[in-house]
Amino acid sequence: MSAKKAKVKATGYDIGCRVVMALAAISVPIAAYFADLIYYVIESPVFKLLAQYSGSENDDGSTYGYLGINMFVKKILPLIQESSENKTSLTNLLTNLSDIKTPLIVTTVFFALTIVIALAVFVSVIASNNTKIHFGISVAGLVSTIAMFISFRYVSAPIVSGTVNLGDFFESALMKTLLPFVASVSTFNLSTAWVIMLVIFIGLIVLSGANLIINAGEKTKANK
Repeated sequence: MSAKKAKVKATGYDIGCRVVMALAAISVPIAAYFADLIYYVIESPVFKLLAQYSGSENDDGSTYGYLGINMFVKKILPLIQESSENKTSLTNLLTNLSDIKTPLIVTTVFFALTIVIALAVFVSVIASNNTKIHFGISVAGLVSTIAMFISFRYVSAPIVSGTVNLGDFFESALMKTLLPFVASVSTFNLSTAWVIMLVIFIGLIVLSGANLIINAGEKTKANK
């Protein structure tokens, strides 16, 4: 008869690790929705001259801000829905943004995929004690998060270089002509939400990897 493989019982460390991983995993969609996703800086030589003329030496004419999913849902999405009623406006906008259309779609796909993977980690650590599954899904989440960053670079580069300028976001011919001379985007980067997602998945890999090594050691001892 072949010897039966020793089965390692779940320890307090296993349970604690799974609880921490579950809390970390569910934090990903929460951070993705509520935290700032994009940081931008808009520079305006016109505003800089006006500031200098008014005697404000510290004002360089730059405006910075953040964009996030929460803001998108509450403020930007209604505007898109209004534009969708006017098919001509929406078509023109998509044409103007053709240089970033594909990478924007790819970035969005990886963003959504990262959230789905985080939810998969949450479900797996609650339903199963299989550390290999936890580790594998966590690695997939990290890969998706990094892929999101890489694809977003192809969105931000044309915007920062001026290939896609602020005027391209407007239908008015006057705005399309004048706005590029008035203001430009100098910074357009992923921000807090992405960093949180990255750190969480790295943490999930470390936790599940450590648990995997510990369990492997316990199995080796049990089989002796």
